[in-house]
Amino acid sequence: MQREKLNCALLKMLNIEIMDFEYSETDLQGGTIGAVKLVSGTAEAAVNNKIPFKLVYKRHEKFERYGDPGSWRREHDLYSTDLQAAFDGSFRMPKCYHTEITDKESHIFMEYVEGISGSDLTIGMFEQAAEAIGQFQGMVYTQNPAQLKNELNLGTAGFLRKDYMQWKPETSEYRYVRSDSGDIPVHLKEMIIDMDNRAEELFGYIEELPKVLCHRDYWHENIIITDNGVVAIDWDTAGWGYLGEDIASLIIDDTNSDDQVELYKRLIPAYYKGLAKHMRFSDLKHNYIHEIMLIKEGYRNISRYINWEKNRLDWELAERGDFVRRLQNIFDMKKINV
Repeated sequence: MQREKLNCALLKMLNIEIMDFEYSETDLQGGTIGAVKLVSGTAEAAVNNKIPFKLVYKRHEKFERYGDPGSWRREHDLYSTDLQAAFDGSFRMPKCYHTEITDKESHIFMEYVEGISGSDLTIGMFEQAAEAIGQFQGMVYTQNPAQLKNELNLGTAGFLRKDYMQWKPETSEYRYVRSDSGDIPVHLKEMIIDMDNRAEELFGYIEELPKVLCHRDYWHENIIITDNGVVAIDWDTAGWGYLGEDIASLIIDDTNSDDQVELYKRLIPAYYKGLAKHMRFSDLKHNYIHEIMLIKEGYRNISRYINWEKNRLDWELAERGDFVRRLQNIFDMKKINV
């Protein structure tokens, strides 16, 4: 990280003239396509006082995500739109202090948000996050900010279908579901086969739902509950999608399997409560959130189950049977009227 980039960020963050600064970096997360670091230090102002600071530096290298090639630069692009106008006190993204981009990577300096996240979230906090994104999506759907509407680098509404289509007949997951091998109960395999048989019918219904601006990675690790509301981080997969996609992720995406049925009961009403503040949807006869969860996570849990031995060290979920419980939860949710 170059000092001149950090200096630009500090000037906007602190809104004072800076004579000098010292800092250190701590890895927050990252991998082969970038890095996320906590940058903390002390800035010396012109009036000779020292001001402590914390911010997040995110570097994203260019890469090709399946079905979404422009995602590597999306957060940079979103900070250049009027998306901020769609936020209120209950829901927002981190403040941005400085961005730069080349043809190979993007650099973002943003607010360090302190709060409760990940496995520390209570079910009540999940409800808060569900209502907040519902309100946000309803506001964007109703107001439709002009610049955001014309923003070219947003994911398309066809992403859900593309994600599902990766599980082709030649994949080991597809063949496993149709085999007699393995310990996954027959009724769970049949649930997935029935989804495949009805795929065009289901997508026909889902694609008639209102199109809303989706975060598309709305799970507990990307949600921070603060004293002032909900902050969602990691917007690089954001795009137009169908009503309910983000709540399907919030319920099912790596949440504790013991909580998933209760989350299903409580998060969908909270989501619709948020939506109702800005849009009407009384004509919807079915919300299709259950079907979206199965489309998103059915084959994915099969894949994790059959590849558990070689990948288990990379997953927090150490028990292979947990992936079966997750499929059973989706099966049980179908009986619940929400």
